[in-house]
Amino acid sequence: MSVVEVVETAPKRGITPIRWVLLTDDIAATFEDCWRIIGRYEKRPIVEEYHNSYTTGTSVEDRYYRTNKRVERIAGILSVLAVRILRMKTLAKEKPESLATEAAPRNWGVMLCKIQRSRKLRGRGKWNPHTNDT
Repeated sequence: MSVVEVVETAPKRGITPIRWVLLTDDIAATFEDCWRIIGRYEKRPIVEEYHNSYTTGTSVEDRYYRTNKRVERIAGILSVLAVRILRMKTLAKEKPESLATEAAPRNWGVMLCKIQRSRKLRGRGKWNPHTNDT
């Protein structure tokens, strides 16, 4: 086990300095090793955003399958969808004036709106799966 400590030495006035204590099973014998470990840790927020897009954005935890093959197939499809969701979220933050179609095909956005609407209607007991009112 290695420990890499990161301490911000000159924060802006009024800002609490960053202090990370990173535990890793990577070897941290050199300065370059430490920078590599820090670089990986800096990617953590995007990894967490992807995980959130995958679990919440695709409702993966609400799906139940009886065979491993079905789980593998849907996991592959949903991981691609999660990347697109993450791209849309990133684009919305970086360029709020941009259109969602810059990150995903227009028909995906239309379908997501229909899904959201059907979820709301189901929650109010008004959704009928046998109509086109979704």
